[in-house]
Amino acid sequence: MNCAPRYLLLISFQMNCFYLYHDNIKVREYINHVSVRVQ
Repeated sequence: MNCAPRYLLLISFQMNCFYLYHDNIKVREYINHVSVRVQ
């Protein structure tokens, strides 16, 4: 019974990392877009 919570925790951690990474990509694209406009 001890393995199940760890497994769920690992899945949720991976999902959080995925969403954070995805948000970072969006932020970078936005920054690139703004910097191109400024130049």
